[in-house]
Amino acid sequence: MPRSKASRRPPLHNALVPSIAAYEMPGVSYTQENRVAWTLQPTRAALLVHDMQNYWVNRFENPKVLLANCEALLNAARAVGMSIIYSVARREARPEDRGLAYDMWGEGMGGDSSDPTDEDVVPLLCPQNGDLVVEKHKYSAFFRTGLEDVLREKGIDQLLVAGVYAHHGCLLSAADAYMRDVKPFFIIDAVADHSEEQHLMTCRIVPSLCGQNVLTQQMISTMRG
Repeated sequence: MPRSKASRRPPLHNALVPSIAAYEMPGVSYTQENRVAWTLQPTRAALLVHDMQNYWVNRFENPKVLLANCEALLNAARAVGMSIIYSVARREARPEDRGLAYDMWGEGMGGDSSDPTDEDVVPLLCPQNGDLVVEKHKYSAFFRTGLEDVLREKGIDQLLVAGVYAHHGCLLSAADAYMRDVKPFFIIDAVADHSEEQHLMTCRIVPSLCGQNVLTQQMISTMRG
């Protein structure tokens, strides 16, 4: 049952993620921690561009590498006809609609910014006709979005994961895919996080738990055959 306005206490943490200093993307050594050796099959795969919206990406002091790798992946995926999926967060009309996310992160998008472009995907990576955009309700891109049904209908059982933030929605979307027997390819140099430490932590969790660490150029080379 939604909490009443009278009983809702202010969150302990501000929703706005502080400015994120630039750090070096993880490299090939983190692919050596994989427990599996899945092979990407583009006709059975989709690329998930996770939460690459102005509100989140603007936290990075220098997202150049992240944006370049995501753009390269999108171009390669489109060139071979791979399905493209975007997950996006939306402003909640009422604080109580956020449920426990209010306790963890406060009012979220719209709570500390009135910029009308917050919800927009960054211009370099904008969705195109035919791409699927799912509106998220929690961390995972699968939760109450119908994404699993879409993948089943298309015969997709592999999911490439790129975007932000690595140890939040990217990780939990990968774990959710795994629990639905969809193989997650976690593109470790096309995701980014609140810090290098949290990014590298996620690069250790994924191969030990739910997916396969891969690199941008590795995926692009496989797509091109």
